[in-house]
Amino acid sequence: MHVRVLAVVSAGILLIACSDSMSRERPGISYGVHLTEVQPMTCVDFAHDLTGRVPVRIVSEDNLRASGCIAELRNSEPSLSVIVYLVSDPINRNLSVTVEEYGKWGPVTPSITTQEFAAQVLTAIHQYFPAADVTQRKLREGLLGP
Repeated sequence: MHVRVLAVVSAGILLIACSDSMSRERPGISYGVHLTEVQPMTCVDFAHDLTGRVPVRIVSEDNLRASGCIAELRNSEPSLSVIVYLVSDPINRNLSVTVEEYGKWGPVTPSITTQEFAAQVLTAIHQYFPAADVTQRKLREGLLGP
């Protein structure tokens, strides 16, 4: 009996100790936008509005009805590869806005230009959703990350 308890406790401690190695921070800038109300087209409408506020174009958008929507926008500047991802969660009244810069092999640490671009996106978020609570979040990837 004691051996089982010890094994379970040891496994739990090992899992906690290894959890950092099972996920890591992903490069990029992410904002969580908690909205007072969400309509099914919130992120698609915001994506279209964003194209008039910052130099981006919509690459894809999917309205998933009650489960929210997903939109992908790319910057219009050919010398910089930046993608803005919008994902809405109407049930929890959340909109996730992620800005990622891509190099030859995938996401890279955002340059100063990308950080300035993300600041423009943040300003657009505050203008479009003035009553929203906006927080900056860390991106995670791996077994325990999204």
